[in-house]
Amino acid sequence: MTYQISTDLATQIKQWIDSGRYTSEDDVLRGALDALRRDDQYQREVQRCREEIQPALDRLSRGEGRPVDFDELEQQVTQRLADEGITD
Repeated sequence: MTYQISTDLATQIKQWIDSGRYTSEDDVLRGALDALRRDDQYQREVQRCREEIQPALDRLSRGEGRPVDFDELEQQVTQRLADEGITD
């Protein structure tokens, strides 16, 4: 595939190569595509979290929430981490 890039992009690519951050134009393109892939994965994860959280927010807005005892929650989390061998 051939693509004509603007002068300012070509200058930026040359600066990255000259700095040693990348070794070639292909390396810059691979880095950019990897960053786009990671961003796409991040966006999908954010959307998945929103979809999971929304039902709870809907319940709260209907007044269906319940108070949280944070001391009890901390004990439960601490115990679960201890059971899984995860410590500070």
